[in-house]
Amino acid sequence: MLFRSDGVVRTLTPGAVNAEVEVQTAQGLAVVAIVAQATVKELGLAPGAPVTALIKASDIVLAVID
Repeated sequence: MLFRSDGVVRTLTPGAVNAEVEVQTAQGLAVVAIVAQATVKELGLAPGAPVTALIKASDIVLAVID
């Protein structure tokens, strides 16, 4: 099962190897992905950039934040 949603990069937090990318979807959902720094550069990701989020149900990880 694949879920697709268009959105905009809301925040991008770089790390040593990966970056955390938060996307605000057209449906008003926030989707956060961990992406390699090389991919951020290759795709030109930056706050405000339009993106399409593809979510494969078998690859979703959920966490509870206290």
